[in-house]
Amino acid sequence: MAVQYDIQNGVLFLRLAPEGFSHLRDALTAAAGDPASRPGMPLLLDLRGESPRVRYQDVRWRVEILAEMQKQFGPRWAFLTDPEPVRVGIGQMFAVFSRVHGLTVRVFSDRDAALAWLRDEP
Repeated sequence: MAVQYDIQNGVLFLRLAPEGFSHLRDALTAAAGDPASRPGMPLLLDLRGESPRVRYQDVRWRVEILAEMQKQFGPRWAFLTDPEPVRVGIGQMFAVFSRVHGLTVRVFSDRDAALAWLRDEP
């Protein structure tokens, strides 16, 4: 499956296969309609499946889709990436473009650390 989501302890965890971003809007809409979903729920987006050859315009387009759902998933997001420098750079690029939309974003390589940050009060 290109996109999978899970809601655990009030956090939306979204995992994407490399081709998953073409289904991003559908996955977010499905998650928003899930009975466990609640307004303002923080989002953990797993970017570990993202190609290290992602284009600048693709990152901007993906962030635009994420920003459309800001009211449902709130302004606090964590991006999970592999610790390799190029992958961290991709995560940082996502984070920078997300901040333009008023989102509070951090990039993590450890899932537990990302979840702890998301569950902590801002």
